[in-house]
Amino acid sequence: MPIDNELRKKTLIGKLDGFIPGKVSNKVVVGTLNLMRGANRIVKKDYGTLVENVDIFETQHKPYLTNTFGFIEDQHNYTDMRFGKYTMDYSGCEVIAVYNAINALGEGEPQNLAYYIADFENDGMVLNGKFGTAPKAINDRLNKYGFETCMTLKEEEYNLIAGQSRTLILTFYNDKDRISSQIHTVNISKSDRGYIAHNVFCNGKPHGPFKNIYDLMNAINGGRAMGISLIGIEGVTSLTLK
Repeated sequence: MPIDNELRKKTLIGKLDGFIPGKVSNKVVVGTLNLMRGANRIVKKDYGTLVENVDIFETQHKPYLTNTFGFIEDQHNYTDMRFGKYTMDYSGCEVIAVYNAINALGEGEPQNLAYYIADFENDGMVLNGKFGTAPKAINDRLNKYGFETCMTLKEEEYNLIAGQSRTLILTFYNDKDRISSQIHTVNISKSDRGYIAHNVFCNGKPHGPFKNIYDLMNAINGGRAMGISLIGIEGVTSLTLK
């Protein structure tokens, strides 16, 4: 009896679903996303998002940050701000993580989120924003802003880097067995209470505190999260994005 084409398609998709997080190294994943970032940069264009995004953030979102100590915790509500051809609720987690990291350093208020969006549209986004932002681009842009960073693709180095950094940006699989559950990126701040992750569930609430990064990750999606990269951040920035 011939195999139904639809069944064959579903079987192939199912195999690929677990193949990438299970068999493809973080180095290959990060490298591939960086190549796709480069392709996006070659055909770079003005997405026309800046002016409208500046106003929307200032009037519709920034007032609520007084309730969250300046951290963006509710990505799901950012349906009205654009990132490339998509919206921030869909693929803006990396840009939000950068905004939150700068807020966590406490060296002054971050600029309007729209300026960071425009900067990553210029260099960093993948597939016009459909796949968000390449992890390597986050590290590169932070260096451009004047921060010292340390990036690792090895989970066993997370706690060491976390202990030596003022704040962190973590990129991870939501489900270590299913790429279809997508990738997420968050800022992790540090306090006397421990490590606190911001915008993990995009529902307006922080995640934590936890005594170390491993405990934090084990509390995401029932322990099914798996790390891709961690960036430790030091230093202060004086760069103004325009």
